[in-house]
Amino acid sequence: MGTLWVKVKGELRKRYVGQWSENHPHGRGVYYYANGDQYSGEWKNGVRHGAGTLTTEKGVYEGAFFNNKKHGFGILDLPNGDHFEGMFVDDMKEGEGVHFYFDKERKTHTKRSVACHHLVFSVMQSGPCWGQSYAWMLSIDSVPNTNAVFMPVRIT
Repeated sequence: MGTLWVKVKGELRKRYVGQWSENHPHGRGVYYYANGDQYSGEWKNGVRHGAGTLTTEKGVYEGAFFNNKKHGFGILDLPNGDHFEGMFVDDMKEGEGVHFYFDKERKTHTKRSVACHHLVFSVMQSGPCWGQSYAWMLSIDSVPNTNAVFMPVRIT
């Protein structure tokens, strides 16, 4: 555990509090961005990787990260009251999900890509990307030479 402080206009400000490995955030920690954004969650070699919560002026995302991007199951709450629960790939909504609009309208979201994405939750060695049974796991890692798939289950 440790804390990184930075000097901004002659003032010390907290930038990161958490676990470290080889001078990089690694493990669990909280990062305070200069623009006011905040990420609290898992880190791997200095990037957001695993379960975490990212709070920005554009909303709050709680879910899986892979190589610094929203990737996997996540919940996004927007400042206008809209709420999305579903899949993300490379920071974009992808696959199955439900979008609840502030005006109480509910729409399902389905967008499927051609390629499978290599994530580890519950590994299955064969079959198509979609239509498999899935399970949640707390960490994400790539699995070479497999088509690892998962189905998110919201942890409350």
